[in-house]
Amino acid sequence: MSASAVVFYILSFFILGTGLLAVTSRKIFRSAIWLLFSLTGIAGLYFWLQMEFIAAVQIVVYVGGIVVLIIFSIFLTQKAGDEMPQPRRSRTIFSVLSVLLGFAFSFLLFAGHEILLNQFWQNASVFLTFRPGRWASSHRAIFLYSCGRSTHG
Repeated sequence: MSASAVVFYILSFFILGTGLLAVTSRKIFRSAIWLLFSLTGIAGLYFWLQMEFIAAVQIVVYVGGIVVLIIFSIFLTQKAGDEMPQPRRSRTIFSVLSVLLGFAFSFLLFAGHEILLNQFWQNASVFLTFRPGRWASSHRAIFLYSCGRSTHG
């Protein structure tokens, strides 16, 4: 495993862990702090992808703006130390089932991605080929150019 892959996995686990803590924390201030760490981890992922501008925007807008606004609003309402109410059991069960269903769909998507991509390219080329008028031909050329295909033929 390369060093780049190790950095990616560390950042991914950090983002997922802090995001999970942000959602499951019972104290609202701690939840906001975990959200701050999660968004900072996403900025780190952007830096790792060599998208420095997007990372800077992530830090300035989300970490520097929205999370600080959330923390200030918590302090101004004087609810920083209060615990959030316990969720109803039916809501917890529905949440767990939704997450499991999302993981199942994601697994099916990634397991059959080669078949799905081949079907997408066939359907997209047929759809764009049989559209009449100038709109279809110009958008077909743009679509095929963005996919790396030739626009002739």
